[in-house]
Amino acid sequence: MTDSSSSLDGLSFILDESSDDEQIFAHVHDNEKEKRALELIMKLRQLREEKRASSSSASQRRRKKKKFIKRDRKEAHERLVKEYIADDSIYNESHFRRRFRMQRHLFLRMVDAL
Repeated sequence: MTDSSSSLDGLSFILDESSDDEQIFAHVHDNEKEKRALELIMKLRQLREEKRASSSSASQRRRKKKKFIKRDRKEAHERLVKEYIADDSIYNESHFRRRFRMQRHLFLRMVDAL
């Protein structure tokens, strides 16, 4: 005589994704509890597959491409050097310090070291 927990333990392999339907039906006996458990497990597998399919399509719809902004990086670098780093720069030492949070001569020492 088997109780319901051992009956379900005998069918626990059904929850495994790798088992196919023929293998499942081969293990089912004439017991009504086992048949009912099998029906519920098959329904659970179907719902799980539907949920997985709907969640993957929903996540693909929400993704947007990043907007590409074309920037002229070379010109920006040249402008930065001309305004702050060059010998005849537009901005003085206090502007440099405020912008880069270090003294200009310290920055130039690091550049020379590299």
